[in-house]
Amino acid sequence: MALALNGGLGVHRLYGSRFDASFKIGLNPYARFEYAYRFLKGPQLSLALETRYADFDSHNRSYLESRDDSQEDRYRFWTNDLTFLVRSGRSPYFDVYAGMNAGNIPYYNFRGFSKRDWNVHYMALGHFAFDNRDDRYFPQNGVCVQADYQFVFGNHSFNQSAEEGIAQDGFSPYHIASFSVKDAASIGPYFTLLTSFDFRFVSKGYDNILFIHRNYAGGFVPGRMVSHHIPFCCINGVNQFERIITAADVDFRVRFLTKNYVTLSVCTLHQANAFRDFTYKTTNNAFAFGFALQYSRKTFMGPLRAALNWNSIDRTVGVYVGVGYDF
Repeated sequence: MALALNGGLGVHRLYGSRFDASFKIGLNPYARFEYAYRFLKGPQLSLALETRYADFDSHNRSYLESRDDSQEDRYRFWTNDLTFLVRSGRSPYFDVYAGMNAGNIPYYNFRGFSKRDWNVHYMALGHFAFDNRDDRYFPQNGVCVQADYQFVFGNHSFNQSAEEGIAQDGFSPYHIASFSVKDAASIGPYFTLLTSFDFRFVSKGYDNILFIHRNYAGGFVPGRMVSHHIPFCCINGVNQFERIITAADVDFRVRFLTKNYVTLSVCTLHQANAFRDFTYKTTNNAFAFGFALQYSRKTFMGPLRAALNWNSIDRTVGVYVGVGYDF
């Protein structure tokens, strides 16, 4: 359960200064403050400060193992980020920006080990997105294409071991790249075919990167616990996968009684620790697949979802129920 609040000054101006503040109260809260200046003819410059707390169970899916909700899988951490961006264009369909980020993790608890440390990491980033879908939650037509790149080039005072979930001394830079495409095509007034594909790559092994930059997937909500969380409706919760991951699904959706939908999904996921491993299975669940059957409805509080799913990793039937907008 969570509540989102948003307020701002000058947010509807075509150019000039604006200030925006966003808050999430409840599960995994955050606060975000942003100042931006848009030139009459030119880019927009922005500076944002965000503080966020997360508490969730992550299940290691690198090897076939039973689901375990014990303390050993629990992540609790507090992050702060200061981000400067240069954003171009005023197109309703395109979003392109580049910038710099300085972040820290003043508190984390991983596998029962708790630590307070004002470490700092530095990152350059770029983003491109094109989205002309006619609805964010129940699109009938349109496509969304997104590509992101991050270069983590420095950090300070990482003295913990890899088993504690933090990079060791002797930090070396690493790269992160991701790409996704989502498409919706209506087939008459009641049927819609939806397809999606996600790819994410981390250039170094998990012993040498921050745990917040690892690959996570699961559930219906993108970016639920970390900004790059990949939705994968055939498995619930937050699941950690290898440093190279692809996920794809095909959905066949039927609309009835105006605001009600039934969706059948077929999902696949492939993970590997190196590109050469994509040609054969290196672990018991290097390739996974699953199915989901979902009922959803448009409400004034946001989408109502109820789903049953099954995947080849757990080989059990899961249940998901949710209501509200994604944030």
